[in-house]
Amino acid sequence: MYAEGSIDTTGAAATLTEWCRVIKEEDPTRPIVSVYGDPSGFAYSTYPALSNCLDGWGFNMYRAGFTTGGDYDGTSGFGGDLGTFAEQAPREFRFVGEYGIDAFNAHTSTEVESQQATAISNMMRELYYSNGWQGGFVFAWQDEWW
Repeated sequence: MYAEGSIDTTGAAATLTEWCRVIKEEDPTRPIVSVYGDPSGFAYSTYPALSNCLDGWGFNMYRAGFTTGGDYDGTSGFGGDLGTFAEQAPREFRFVGEYGIDAFNAHTSTEVESQQATAISNMMRELYYSNGWQGGFVFAWQDEWW
């Protein structure tokens, strides 16, 4: 999460809107898509400013994780955010630019590839059966290459 006020969302939205304008002038047939962070506070707040220029939205969504006790419950996915944002932006092409879960549990200092596989499978299933999402990209952390 970002600290309140730590990101200049107004400036970012203005810059992206300007890029959209230039691209559309050069080639109005070209779709414009941006991966614009996490679909929470700052993305929701900039949606009205960007909805007229972007043809699609990509979001980075890391929701599944470990409890402070070090356990993965095996069921968490995107935490309801797929449905929430689909309601906020019903007409856009949208996808998840990055999602996943770490293969290393820092709470217990153990490798947990089976829990990672379960979590990613749950997220893939949730994304597949969601309404209005076109897919996503599983993100691989560096520790998976050890």
